[in-house]
Order: sequence, then C-alpha cells, then structure tokens
Amino acid sequence: MLHVASSLIAAVVCTTCHMPFDVVLTMYQSAQSLGGAFARYGATGPQACAALLIRESGPGILFRGWVPAFLRLAPVCVFSFGLYEQLRQLVGIGYLD
Repeated sequence: MLHVASSLIAAVVCTTCHMPFDVVLTMYQSAQSLGGAFARYGATGPQACAALLIRESGPGILFRGWVPAFLRLAPVCVFSFGLYEQLRQLVGIGYLD
C-alpha cells in the first residue's frame, strides 16, 4: 500500500508540474495550423503565448486537461515504481531508503 500511495502522490506532483508547459507548448505548436484567431498564440514565442493565455483566460487555463493527464500517468507510475522496487528486492539490492 505504501508503494501505491507514493506512486499516486508522484503522479499528482508530476501531472501538476508538467501541465502548464504541456498546455503552452500544445497551443504554441498548433496555433499556425489552426489559423484564424488562434494564430496570435504562435506569433512571437512560447513565453508570449503563455502570457496571452493567462491574460485572456486566467491562470486556470494552464491546468486544462489535468484529469485526463493524471488518469493516463497514474497507472504507469503505480506499475513502474512498484515493479522497480520489487525488482530491486529480488536481485538483493533492497528497497530504496
């Protein structure tokens, strides 16, 4: 249970930290192909895109899609971190302290 809880906490932290970068990068890279009103997001650079997003929609826009990203990442974290710890135990290295 400790490994599962720790893995879920790691998934929450990872998702929360990477979502602003993911949202800005996605908007910046897709701005030219979307065209129209979206073209202004990709006009000058990622920093300007982030500033424009925050100015127009507020800081909450940077966490758009957090739940799907967490639901995608949580099983990977639980499986891989638990497997990693069990493999360390199996080969005689022991758990991480």
